[in-house]
Amino acid sequence: MKKNNTTYRTTGLYLEDGSFFKAKAGFGNTTGTVVVVNSNNFIETPTDGSAEGLILCFSFPQAGFAPVMLKEMESLSHKASGVIIAHIAQTSRGKALREFYKDHQIALIEGVDTRELALHLSAKPLLGELYSGNNFGVDTCEMENSRLPNSGKTLAVLGELPNSLLKDLVGLGYELVQYQDRLPEAFNQIDGILVIRNLEKIEMEKLIATEIPIIALTLAAQSFTNFYGGELEEKALFSQNLVLEDLTLAQSKTLIAEFRLSKTIKKAPGRVLFVEHYTKRPVGFTKDNVLCLEFLPGKTILDDLCERGWTTL
Repeated sequence: MKKNNTTYRTTGLYLEDGSFFKAKAGFGNTTGTVVVVNSNNFIETPTDGSAEGLILCFSFPQAGFAPVMLKEMESLSHKASGVIIAHIAQTSRGKALREFYKDHQIALIEGVDTRELALHLSAKPLLGELYSGNNFGVDTCEMENSRLPNSGKTLAVLGELPNSLLKDLVGLGYELVQYQDRLPEAFNQIDGILVIRNLEKIEMEKLIATEIPIIALTLAAQSFTNFYGGELEEKALFSQNLVLEDLTLAQSKTLIAEFRLSKTIKKAPGRVLFVEHYTKRPVGFTKDNVLCLEFLPGKTILDDLCERGWTTL
């Protein structure tokens, strides 16, 4: 790909065929395949898994007039590497949109003639370099993959959240901090930890030692089941919604939750909180500062858990 070899480089998009599209402003520098998207959803589209690593040229001419709705995010960790927008409004919503891209380390250039760029890319997508010369200026912990600011308490997230669970947590007001596979040395200003991946013994020991409330889901719940001396049994892989009973209330009530498992809990090593309605098999328990749920909780269960507090169950 051709690059400008001068010391000073103009902000814009440099394509592998030697073409250059000038921009008026931007931040971040990145490379990737440049594709045109016919969408006016400036949050959902660049956080969709299919956009990972791409530079997206939005054909819609204007942005920054609609509110930035965090619940529209498709993923917390999968994202486009850059976006190109013709015009972002000089409004509070436009400012919020720019901040969203900065917070998620998505490079941005604006003021580009996206109609001309779309015509240029009509034959096929091209590899390009989005250049602004400006760093993001983000001073978050190097272990963080991304942060989703919000108005409520802050949760550290270990593992990839399903889209439905991500949107429910955002809707409940939680600020989410996504960490990479390795645990950080310390969790700073974190109110709770949400785990949704397999854990090693040393990782579980470190998490318990923090004394921060922990919710362990699906695979993580099974990791803690083994760690605490419970029993699992092999099952055929299944993904389905099952009826549960919530035993934490004075009068038990039934709920629906989604399971995605190849093993199931046979014997819970702590106080049982939820059972599968028909078999009475334990599917949720608590021990120490850990709440283990073998299922993906829907918004009703999450809202209830938030209201009561994880550690008071």
